[in-house]
Amino acid sequence: MKKIKKRYIERRMGLAGLAVIMVLSMCSCGSKETVVVEKQKVKQEKTKAETKKEYLEKTYGIADSVTYGKRIGHTEADRTVYDEKFTEDSHGGIVLYKNLTSEGETEGEVCIYLSDSEFNGIALGERYIYNMGGVEIDTEVNILASPKTKNSCYVRVGSNYFICVEQEEEKDAVGNLTYTENVTAHKLARRNSKVIYTISRKLTFGTSLLKEYKIQTESDYTIYAEGYTSYTVDGAQFVSTEQEFCDKANTLISDMTGDDIRIAEASWDNRWNSVSIDESQNKDDVVKVSMSSSEPYIDETGDEIKDIVIRVNDDENAEESAE
Repeated sequence: MKKIKKRYIERRMGLAGLAVIMVLSMCSCGSKETVVVEKQKVKQEKTKAETKKEYLEKTYGIADSVTYGKRIGHTEADRTVYDEKFTEDSHGGIVLYKNLTSEGETEGEVCIYLSDSEFNGIALGERYIYNMGGVEIDTEVNILASPKTKNSCYVRVGSNYFICVEQEEEKDAVGNLTYTENVTAHKLARRNSKVIYTISRKLTFGTSLLKEYKIQTESDYTIYAEGYTSYTVDGAQFVSTEQEFCDKANTLISDMTGDDIRIAEASWDNRWNSVSIDESQNKDDVVKVSMSSSEPYIDETGDEIKDIVIRVNDDENAEESAE
């Protein structure tokens, strides 16, 4: 009887062990299937991102590290028509592309590119494509910079934003040299792109130095002005010192980029160096485009010509003070 009972117990234990093995085997299979599905999903997302990148590269091309262009003014019947194009041996195109989906906050892509056909002349543009219900939708294309006597545009793309720092110099209508600086932050949401603040500084060198600084957010408008006998703007808050303006601007910037971009008090001599930018960031996230335009000259046909040079991520200091 004891032997029969022992065999019965052993048999039950054997069946129980077999059941455990079967359950573990089923769990293992389920786990493997889950891993396979996840891998397929990642592969599909990667394929979609690669396909979109290939499409944009085919649409715009890849920009040369140095691109040349011309602005031609042709006069007929007392009317001057301007045409601004890349030269035949130069190519515009993408200078920065980033897929934001992998960052986990925004589903979409940002494309920064040079074009001479989309903006009625040569310009650096930004295109944001977001996904909604599997459908890709473009937001409005932004013009970030266009050729001036001298200008530089730095763009940094984060997980759900991009920030643009543009510095430019040009003569105004009366021949005074004017330096302008704009720091613009764009929020990239699932369904749109919007400017959340703009910090601008303008220095005009004439008989005296004029400074006109502005911070505009969705709810605030701050101004610092220097050198004017009178300066008033309805609804604006005025700060009394340039340092106070810089502190407020840097607080806004640091909320998005930390201390990677900082502005300091500006003089006419240090204007090009009054913005400090940490360019040691991931090169897949940042790009710097420098442009210069020559003084106009007349060619053999009588047309007015300006030669344009555009450099992408040039190591040479493009912010040397212009004399």
